Amino acid sequence: MDRKEIERQLEKLDVKAQIAFAYRCALRVFPILGRNGNFDYWEKKERKTTVVALFRVLCAAFIPSHIYTAGDASFATQKSSEEPAIQVATAVVALANAVEDIADLHSEYVVIEAIDTYTATYLAAYGIIESFNEEILADLDSAKQGINILTLPLWKNEPPKFREALANFEKALTDNGLGFWVDVYRQHLENRIDMQALAQRINIPKEIIAQGGVAITVYLESLQKKAITAFQEVKVHFVGNGGAGKTCLKDLIQQRDFTEHPSTPGIDYEEVVDVEVGQIGKVKAYLWDFGGQEKMHTVHTFFFSERSIYLLVLDSRKEEDPEYWLEMIDSYAKDCQVLVVLNKQDANPAFDLNRQFLKKKYPNIKGFYPISCKDRDKYKKENDAFKEAFEEAIGAVGHITAPISGDWLRLKQEIQDNFKNKDFISEDEYRRLCARFNIDREQEQGTLLCFLNDLGILLHYPEEHLRYTEVLNPRWLTCAVYKFLHDDDIIKQQGRFTERDFNRVLDGIKEYPYPGTHRPHILYLMEKFLIAFRLSSASRDYLIPVLLKDEQPAKLPFQGQAMINLEIRYPEFFPKSIIPNFICLNSEAICESPWRTGVVLRERPNNYLLVQGDEKAKRITISAYGDNPQDFLSYIRLVFHNQLHGKIANLKAVEYIPLPDRTPSGETRFVEYANLLGMWKRGVFQYHDGIVGQSYSIPDLLGRLESQAESKKRMEKENVPFALNVNVSNTIAVDIKVEVKTNISLLIDSFNNVKDELLVRAPELATDLTVVEKQLAAMERCGSDKEALIKSGAMDGVRRFLERLGDENSTLCKTLNGIEKGHEILSEIASGYNAVAEWLALPQVPKRLLKG
Repeated sequence: MDRKEIERQLEKLDVKAQIAFAYRCALRVFPILGRNGNFDYWEKKERKTTVVALFRVLCAAFIPSHIYTAGDASFATQKSSEEPAIQVATAVVALANAVEDIADLHSEYVVIEAIDTYTATYLAAYGIIESFNEEILADLDSAKQGINILTLPLWKNEPPKFREALANFEKALTDNGLGFWVDVYRQHLENRIDMQALAQRINIPKEIIAQGGVAITVYLESLQKKAITAFQEVKVHFVGNGGAGKTCLKDLIQQRDFTEHPSTPGIDYEEVVDVEVGQIGKVKAYLWDFGGQEKMHTVHTFFFSERSIYLLVLDSRKEEDPEYWLEMIDSYAKDCQVLVVLNKQDANPAFDLNRQFLKKKYPNIKGFYPISCKDRDKYKKENDAFKEAFEEAIGAVGHITAPISGDWLRLKQEIQDNFKNKDFISEDEYRRLCARFNIDREQEQGTLLCFLNDLGILLHYPEEHLRYTEVLNPRWLTCAVYKFLHDDDIIKQQGRFTERDFNRVLDGIKEYPYPGTHRPHILYLMEKFLIAFRLSSASRDYLIPVLLKDEQPAKLPFQGQAMINLEIRYPEFFPKSIIPNFICLNSEAICESPWRTGVVLRERPNNYLLVQGDEKAKRITISAYGDNPQDFLSYIRLVFHNQLHGKIANLKAVEYIPLPDRTPSGETRFVEYANLLGMWKRGVFQYHDGIVGQSYSIPDLLGRLESQAESKKRMEKENVPFALNVNVSNTIAVDIKVEVKTNISLLIDSFNNVKDELLVRAPELATDLTVVEKQLAAMERCGSDKEALIKSGAMDGVRRFLERLGDENSTLCKTLNGIEKGHEILSEIASGYNAVAEWLALPQVPKRLLKG
């Protein structure tokens, strides 16, 4: 039976039968994924999360009532191959497609790509294609007869090599710290499924999913070993401009009398204990009231989360435009319910919005609610309608019925009840609390700590220098930041403050104590949040870019036409904090006083970048000047892509390259970078612009934005000879400072690729690997500062680590020998190190370490 015939037969089945068919194919295929005793198809950083994602799809498929997206039968057979193995593999893909809404997999496309190609190859290697053919035909025949194929034995005739594959698969799970799933797979294989546990494996809080495969496993293990209770908590964000009445709305929800409130200084929150929600019962709602001042927006977004309902409060007197806030919510917390509250209707009853337009553009809007917090008698009907909608919205948040370990919940409650008057606790104190509630494993403690952070119970940051204080009260932090952003002297100094200013501001805060031992924590977090940066490594002075003036300098340090331009356009939402954040990230390269929406960077005496933001046009323009700004521009692109855009999950940012020639009217034409890249990958090497009336070499245009190393990497990835791009790059001298930064980044990526597997295989190396991780982080902080790199001593530590990896008698080297591609990764690390060491005139690692 060929592919087309299988497709036709699948189309005749109902959705449940299609999913059951894919489920059974998945059960048979899964062991092939670990055929070598490891999941070596995926990169190391993706393996655990991807494998767990596959298991969750498998679990979801077994409960048809949980399927929100119907299985697409044609999707299961649309790949261009007649081989039965491909049909089996793509049937598994159909399974993933059918349950993607439930599984909530960020690795969905990785799963699809992997199973489609990988499984087909190794089904042949195990010589069991014929067996799969027989099973496919038998399943289809039974399904056509109306038999529930889930009740049938998985194999009529189990292929002899299946058990060999199964043993390797289970070893791969155990070696990757995923041993929990061995029994889960066995349950499915032997049709002895615990339905309650199965439902738990589907209904996992998003915050746990976001932590990755290991955290999911830890969470499920905690449910298996301990008493379980329902979660029944939700986070509610009040957002909107200053003076809209967010705090008054909070009073209305809690049935407190109307009171005029001053502007909220930063962020305020308190618990509402008893919100009655239909059949669910009492739900605890945590109300987060965000101050509306624009200067504070960069802080607010670090507290936004998807475990939330958003109340957008508008001031009817001002006829406000809600789209800025709706775009922000959509970018930072997509798919959360939004209730748009038109407050102060008593002052302007005529105020309304284009509801149909906004609802179509932002489908997560639940409704629009004109109310008055002040004149409650007159607006009782409207206020009651809002309260009812608010309760319904809480009930519709899927996670509130999610199971949670009773020990986890009791520890959380202990923190909330008995630490109300403490602003922070130490990490050691947190560990002791965990021990009281039988949460002994460090991995479980860490997962729970991140979970509590996501819930807003406390603030936790995993960086070593931030770990000593777990902030229990977000107001303790935001109150301090608020005072800095509103301090008259710091504002007059255009955001610059000294150590003396820092202590003066904290000394003047009466609401909370800021003991000297914890004051550095405030500075660390302001740097982490990209609110402020140190002016130089030798200085104790800081700058807050959001307090800079808007006007750019009248004279800039370069002349002539720009060699290269780049535009980054934000078609939906332009984060107002993006340029101030960018200034913080690139402070070491600033050569002129920055302004709030722009900065001039210098990499070498004759190379400059002018970076400017245009909030109204929703774009950033980058103009490069000098002898050789290309590599510098390439590096800055990566900063935007990885460190700014990457922090905002749903932000849409599109890069555009200017064409060399102008239109007849003198305008510059731009072409989308991704469009050119797609044409090049399809073998199209010329781009014609009809308005300009010229054709251009696509490799030339792409090369205008890419460094030589970046172009070479792209060519090698697509198996295209690098010489294709030689006309773009061969005349460009490499800017060593940019290459140093690139090599450090590559070195860190390579180390991360091997670190987790080294830990799994040799846990005793944990201390050594943590030390190296800190040294690499120190190198990254130093960047291209030659003197700082040498003084840090980090290079010496990394070199010693590499030498031990190359020593055949060391535990490190022996462990590396058991990792596929381990020595190839070692070579990458050593090459990156040597490139930096050569520039610093420091000792390099032996050449033998560079052999793959």
